[in-house]
Amino acid sequence: MQSGYQAPAAAAGAALSLASVDLASEPAPEEVLPATSLCPLDTYRNGDVPYDPIAGVTCTPCPDGMRTLEEGSESSDACLAPPGYGFNATAGRAHICPLGTYNPGWNRERCVPCGGGSITTDAPGSTGSDDCKVPAGHGTTRAANGILIGAPCAVGTYGRGTDTYGMLDVACTPCMENTITLADGSTSAAECVTLPGFGWADGGAIICDYGTWSAGYSQDPCISCGYGYTTVLNGSTSPDDATMGATSRAQCAMAPGFTPMTTGGLKPCPIGFYKALLGPSGCVACPAGTTTTMISAAGAVSDCDACKPGFGAAAINPSAPSCQICLSGTYASPSGVTSGPCQPCPQARNY
Repeated sequence: MQSGYQAPAAAAGAALSLASVDLASEPAPEEVLPATSLCPLDTYRNGDVPYDPIAGVTCTPCPDGMRTLEEGSESSDACLAPPGYGFNATAGRAHICPLGTYNPGWNRERCVPCGGGSITTDAPGSTGSDDCKVPAGHGTTRAANGILIGAPCAVGTYGRGTDTYGMLDVACTPCMENTITLADGSTSAAECVTLPGFGWADGGAIICDYGTWSAGYSQDPCISCGYGYTTVLNGSTSPDDATMGATSRAQCAMAPGFTPMTTGGLKPCPIGFYKALLGPSGCVACPAGTTTTMISAAGAVSDCDACKPGFGAAAINPSAPSCQICLSGTYASPSGVTSGPCQPCPQARNY
């Protein structure tokens, strides 16, 4: 029987008749031979063989996972790995391509890796590189040999919001200045949050001003300490240590020029008093003979910048203010506040 064909065993009576026929020299009458057919898909038969009326002539199945492209295959070489399967030469069989690999099929090739790292496919059995994808929130680099390597976008960057197919280079995008993501693999700029000491404003992060603070890791604005407060480093009372970029409410301190009230809360230092320190200390009277031109909340001795009524000075030293009482026959400005010297009283006129 011709290669690539099969035939069933003969019926019982016909098999006995045919068994006595020497098929090599005396072919049986054509009408008693069963009909032959092509080997079906995924089978083959190699070489011509005599017909066996008892067993018939059968085709050989392809190894596991392998298939043929057409009926009537005449050799095991016609058994190929179908699309989505790879050939294992050692085992002589085909297996489905695992995640992250593919094979177009109808060959005897191994499954082809999409790349390295996190490059993958949606399911086993992929058939082409278009099935390979960079997952959402991941970016790629190229190895020295050109292989595409995928990895989650690092903290402080974010990737695309959807998977990217087709073995394309995908870059991670850095967050805006003074913002960060909380984990690897972020997929959107919306996951970029402020660093501690920064607040969200006008679509970006700005450092918290004096008297405000932020613990960060959000897209919230800086929080105000409240009226009469500033922010300070390490609990210092020196105004030189007032700071921007505070990260907690614990850094809020009473600002210079403000003092606690006995009933709670705080109040500004009145005219003629100042408070230079940070924190809950009391207001201090201006040096003798001086007062403030500020209505309230003087925050330094240099704010004692004028003489009290009845006091005068040619000039006031900001670092050590001082005014002298006007002597008999002299006076200070009628307005009650002056930084000039005492003036002589007018001389009496004779009428």
